[in-house]
Amino acid sequence: MQSNDRDVSGSIRTTDPAAVCAEVSRLFLGLYPEASSRTLERAFADVARIYQGKHPRFEACDTGFHDLQHVLDVTLAQARLMDGYERARRGAEPLTAPLFAVGVICALFHDVGYVRRRGDRRHRNGAEYMATHVSRGAALLHDYLREAGFARYANASAALVHFTGRARPAEAIRLDHALLRRVGQMLGT
Repeated sequence: MQSNDRDVSGSIRTTDPAAVCAEVSRLFLGLYPEASSRTLERAFADVARIYQGKHPRFEACDTGFHDLQHVLDVTLAQARLMDGYERARRGAEPLTAPLFAVGVICALFHDVGYVRRRGDRRHRNGAEYMATHVSRGAALLHDYLREAGFARYANASAALVHFTGRARPAEAIRLDHALLRRVGQMLGT
């Protein structure tokens, strides 16, 4: 029987941000050998600090399922789906290195809306944000992408994150670019 802290292949510990980051970076650099994985490494470190309560603005994540392991599982799956898309595409628009990175960062931050801010006295735990967690996370993700040098995708990131929620049907999520929609669909998967 497989351990609950491993990916489906049994080779990656999905409770270890460094292990998942290494695999995602391997996939990324396999597609884009001239690129740098520093932005991805920073995003993994930042999301780990947030979920572990080591970030000055956030309490540790206290939701049982929407925790760091869940986020790392989703991120690994997203990277593998994007890698598969890029390796298998024939005549379809190529997935650029920046868009791959944005897809990874969106996966990492897709449930950050469940994490309470320090000093939050209205909510006893992050689960109380269930109805608004996607919008809360989208706002944080928007700012994060701008700071990380992906301002071009900051507005689209809110739409991308909505592919992970149930508030909007996927066909109602507005994106002007077909490849962005495909990245969102992969994220929702």
